[in-house]
Amino acid sequence: MAGPAQRIGGDVIQNQDRYTHRELRQLLYLYPYLSLGKPPHNDSAVETLWQNLFGLREGWQTKAARKRGEVQRALEWLNGESQWYCYTVRAAYIVGLSNRDIASYIARIDGRSIHHDTVNEWRKRGFELLLEHLNGER
Repeated sequence: MAGPAQRIGGDVIQNQDRYTHRELRQLLYLYPYLSLGKPPHNDSAVETLWQNLFGLREGWQTKAARKRGEVQRALEWLNGESQWYCYTVRAAYIVGLSNRDIASYIARIDGRSIHHDTVNEWRKRGFELLLEHLNGER
């Protein structure tokens, strides 16, 4: 997976750790398990996804820990940019809530009515900002 070019000296090299939309969605889905260093053994779909992302070869634990750290720092950055973008990304991708459920929670937390279409826009924009940040574009 090719990444953004970086100039070091006079040479241009490719960053091999560029995140794709798909990989970021998968990492956010797996995020609760990344701190454990292993997927749950009672969910074959999660275990398969884990193996597809990290493999079984030596060093996979280090790779998983590094990815978790990168995602955690990016989420903290996103929260600094917009707490609502960050909240909707966490709620949608990590917890799995619908836009309507997120809008309902925001109404309870913030005391204002938010339409689920607004939540959808915040989720999409927050995800794009997160991806750009992880890829060094922000």
